[in-house]
Amino acid sequence: MYSGVLSPTGDNLEYARVASSGGTNQKSMMITYSDNYFNTGDMDQWMLSTSDLDYWYASSLDYTSYNNSRFGDIVSRRNVNGSFAITFKNIYGSLENVSSCTFNDDVLSSSIHSLNTDFANSLASPKPAFKYENGDSCLTIWSYYYSVSSTGGCSASNLYLTVALEGPYDEVNDIHLGNETADVLLAETSPPYNIVDTGYAYIEYQRLSNVFAFPRSPAGNYYLIVRHRNSLETWSSVPVSINTTNPAFYDFTISDAQAFGNNLTLQGSKWCIYSGDVDRNNVIDLNDVLMVYNDGLNFIFGDILNSDLNGDGFVDLNDVLLVYNNSVNFIATITPP
Repeated sequence: MYSGVLSPTGDNLEYARVASSGGTNQKSMMITYSDNYFNTGDMDQWMLSTSDLDYWYASSLDYTSYNNSRFGDIVSRRNVNGSFAITFKNIYGSLENVSSCTFNDDVLSSSIHSLNTDFANSLASPKPAFKYENGDSCLTIWSYYYSVSSTGGCSASNLYLTVALEGPYDEVNDIHLGNETADVLLAETSPPYNIVDTGYAYIEYQRLSNVFAFPRSPAGNYYLIVRHRNSLETWSSVPVSINTTNPAFYDFTISDAQAFGNNLTLQGSKWCIYSGDVDRNNVIDLNDVLMVYNDGLNFIFGDILNSDLNGDGFVDLNDVLLVYNNSVNFIATITPP
């Protein structure tokens, strides 16, 4: 039994949780905790581990300045020395992503930066678990308001994507009007450009970005395909390296050269994906104009309307003008040959 005072790295520690392997002669223990770095409000997630109860090793699980990492929890496999799983919230602006880390022999063996597909906004902390089926694997339990979800898998490729949508983008304040959802597909680099995996996430409205997880894609180079409920399907200009070792970064907003065929529109300081492909047929045309016009004529309003191009909750003249201008300019998806 260990007795004493630990001196972990950190300045203002909170929410510490501990687990041990248990069983016969299993000496490994691990602690996870959050650190309010220099009391600045930048929360980082840390861990302390020991394999002999004498020497303790400290390491950061998330030390980035753009995430606030909090509310970690930990679990261990009984009678498997040094096997632990940790989950915690990675708060990114107004969104709460869930992260997962797995340890074997007290060493980090795999991690997923963001495994949830929507907000994890809930008073409950995410919970780690092990799933004993077809070999041991990882399992994370997390909640979204009043619903509970589970996500399996121990590793995934992560993509930090920045993208602005023409309709919801407010160029004066450099934000979206709300958190828009998007799908990102990974396409092979040669015809017929087969899709190997799909990631889904909310685009944080202030940062115009989030991290997408791809649990099924093998390491390789892929075109990124961005899809949104009423925006034009847009491809990255070049393939991007995707793997489970290092996260990928891609920013569509910095130049029209980031999109295949320079297929972006400049709004203020950001290059944006065209809005108005309401019927999702990869071209903005008269059919889209009529759909938006008819909904505007009937004073349609509400949340998440395909014909509400600027995301203000109403289908009106602003939406009609936006789709009309893109239709007369013959805006359509441009893909590799």
